[in-house]
Amino acid sequence: MPSSPPPADVAPAEAGPSVAIADGRPDPAEVLDLFVAAGYAAASDEASLRLLTKALAHSNVIVTARSGGQLVGVARGWSDFAAIAYLADIAVHDQWRRRGIGRALMEAFKESAGGEEVKLLLLSCPEADGFYRRLGLEPAPEALQVRSR
Repeated sequence: MPSSPPPADVAPAEAGPSVAIADGRPDPAEVLDLFVAAGYAAASDEASLRLLTKALAHSNVIVTARSGGQLVGVARGWSDFAAIAYLADIAVHDQWRRRGIGRALMEAFKESAGGEEVKLLLLSCPEADGFYRRLGLEPAPEALQVRSR
């Protein structure tokens, strides 16, 4: 992975208590707990933990948001660091939303994935459509998919 930018702090006016944004590999169990708290996962069970452990191990761009050591947000995906990056997940703990953390995670992810010249794609969930649009993402009607079973 190319050298990463130094950790960034979300301004206290936006985030309340200081929140540090940095590249890093979080523990899969704490990410699963975050996904549950964010409403992104239904339950914290062994099968979900195995799946998430494998997903994190094979992601080459992971950015975290922490406050006092607590994981309050995460963005993960893949990049070739030249032309394209895929954002697989972005989640912010329910109690930490509307403080600029999601925007800071997205910006840090883009920078870590190769910067402005890299095209960023994501598969969005309908509930987050407004959030993605506020970040400047637009629908890509030319995209196709093969659905998993």
